[in-house]
Amino acid sequence: MFQSFTKRDRLTILIYISVFAGLLLLAGISARHVIFKPWTARKWISAVEVTGRIYIFGGLGRGNRVYDDVLAIDLRNNRLIHAGALPSPRFGTASAYFGGAVYVVGGFNGMRYFDEVVRFDLTTRRTEVAMKLSEPRCFGSLVVAGGKLYYIGGWNGKSYTDTILEIDPVAGESRIAGRLPEKLEHHASVVKGNSIFVIGGEGEDRNYRDSVIEIELGSWRVLKRGKLPSPVVRMAGAITEEGIVIAGGWDGSELDSLLLISRKSGRELRVKKLMTLPRGMADVAMVSYDGMLYIVGGTSEKSSRQIGLLRIDPKKNESEDILLKSYSWR
Repeated sequence: MFQSFTKRDRLTILIYISVFAGLLLLAGISARHVIFKPWTARKWISAVEVTGRIYIFGGLGRGNRVYDDVLAIDLRNNRLIHAGALPSPRFGTASAYFGGAVYVVGGFNGMRYFDEVVRFDLTTRRTEVAMKLSEPRCFGSLVVAGGKLYYIGGWNGKSYTDTILEIDPVAGESRIAGRLPEKLEHHASVVKGNSIFVIGGEGEDRNYRDSVIEIELGSWRVLKRGKLPSPVVRMAGAITEEGIVIAGGWDGSELDSLLLISRKSGRELRVKKLMTLPRGMADVAMVSYDGMLYIVGGTSEKSSRQIGLLRIDPKKNESEDILLKSYSWR
């Protein structure tokens, strides 16, 4: 004969079943971020930091998939979310925070070059085409300098360009404000003080450059020059308290150097190596936030699905790969 269960026995069994079910639920919630987590690993992105968030636009992913995603990384809690979408997939864009919004210029989808200036509203997370340029642009750089937006060099769909293009997305107008010493793409540009620094790149002869050029705002004349340790393209640049920092790049293979560019007397600029990165990297973006540098793009060392995020302490010359949480998608 089966022994009947007492009320206490039934309560104990119910508790065990509830605990087991709860553990299964927690395991399922955890597993969905590993098994079902969308691919975010990608390169050829552009990225902007705004109030502790890195906004990432487009990119080229696994199997040459071209993305239209706008991703956002909250640096305070290492959370990755899907924040919106571009009007269509593209990579090789350039982006900058300007006038309370992020503007994304140009790009390429493997077949078409884009002439669009896309506005991303940080509040509504909506994108819209704010204006169109007179011709496409990709693989150039975008900076904010003197309260204005400038797109520098790049490719116009047919040839290299040397233009410094002033863009007014509110008025829907653009004009050539100045010119580089030569036609250039795949370079890095940063703004420091009253100057734009243009670093490396590929010239019209398809050779890589080792140049660092300081250009004065307004007059657009070259103030100073420097040299990188070797010719390089497709690197990332950012500003720190110490000066201009350049990460990675390509000279026939992916580079693993973090370089510091600073001023010295006369017309020369000093370039020195700060540290060796954990791995070679190219076609990534870099931003600075709260005394740290963040290199974003490519693939994480900790997850083949996740976009790479490397946090660097430039004072200690230490780096850490960050594994992100993902709790929101489309």
